[in-house]
Amino acid sequence: MTTAAAPAPAKVCFSPFIFLRKNLKDDINVIAMADHLEKDEFSIVGRLADVWDWVDSNSVDGTGLTASDRWIDRRVQCPGFSAAMRSVGWLTGESGALIFPKWDRHNSCTAKARSLEREAKRIRRAHCPTTTGQSTDDASDKRQRQRQSIDREEKKQNLPSSSSSSATADPELAAAKVAEEGDFLRAGEPPVEPLRQLARASRPAVKPPPVEPPPVEPPPVEPPPTEPPPTVELRHTWETITRDLSLCGLNMAEKAASYAKQNNSTPERCAAVLSHWKAHPKAWDIGAIYARFKNPHLCGLPPSEGWPKPSGPAAVELITDDAREKQRDQFAEMNADKARAAESRREVDRLAAQYGPALDKLSAEDLIEYLPTGPARVTLLKHGWRAPTIRARMLRTFVNRQE
Repeated sequence: MTTAAAPAPAKVCFSPFIFLRKNLKDDINVIAMADHLEKDEFSIVGRLADVWDWVDSNSVDGTGLTASDRWIDRRVQCPGFSAAMRSVGWLTGESGALIFPKWDRHNSCTAKARSLEREAKRIRRAHCPTTTGQSTDDASDKRQRQRQSIDREEKKQNLPSSSSSSATADPELAAAKVAEEGDFLRAGEPPVEPLRQLARASRPAVKPPPVEPPPVEPPPVEPPPTEPPPTVELRHTWETITRDLSLCGLNMAEKAASYAKQNNSTPERCAAVLSHWKAHPKAWDIGAIYARFKNPHLCGLPPSEGWPKPSGPAAVELITDDAREKQRDQFAEMNADKARAAESRREVDRLAAQYGPALDKLSAEDLIEYLPTGPARVTLLKHGWRAPTIRARMLRTFVNRQE
């Protein structure tokens, strides 16, 4: 009896982690699998995590996996586990060409990058609750004072003008004003507009002050162009490293430089470490430089590695930078994989055009000789040598035997 061998892991775009939903053991599909296999939910979740870890290491979108159901059962040491996954819709496809549905929704490269960016934004908002430097209570008090000031202005505008009570030089005009005010009061209407007109008429005319023209400034005089000074390439020495450490506030600068020299470091590497420390202010104190130069293991690491865990806004910035760098690396690796896959397809198409007619003339017994064992043999018997999962393998094996 032949057993299906585990497929060799392919170099695909994957991250060192996968996403598992909270309270996965309470999912109805997990409960159905546990009832089907007569096992507890915790063992089902553990086996699912192991299977999904293997899928993330061997596939980008959860398809094209040349493994069998028996191999999955043997991997998780649970007979019938693959059948239980098929019963809840978490596994489809034929044995030898397995498919994990909706894999790219949570565990693709772009989904993981989005989750990392979302977590970095959440941490940034937690460390920076306000952007104006004022608390919520101060802003509320300010809005309340503004509303009260607006209400006072509206009340002043609705009151009668105070100029109606002032004495006027013309008695007839004053008598007419009193009679007009009495008519408005008897009619039940406030004497606002007539009194305003009377106040405007009694005010003396005020001439506006003369407007002086703005002074004319002379045009700026541009300095003559000067040639830039020649750039001088600076070479770092142990003396310059000691001086830079002293300027950064390290009291034992000479001792730190001596430790770095004893640990086979170079002035250029020490300068790069110091530049990385300056590029992330408030992330670490100057004591981190001394500890790094004193430790032989940390002294030999790249400038961006081996630092203690920062805190505050600097931690948010580092997390965001790491997430963006991982995303760039993942996209670069994904593009490289696509380019290699396209080149492989062109090579297979060329072999199919050259040796395909010869393979079509072979019988089923002759074709089986090229795939003696494994799940690919089942695909060969069902779909022939032109099946996508075994097409390249059959052509390359045929060419090697012809040579």
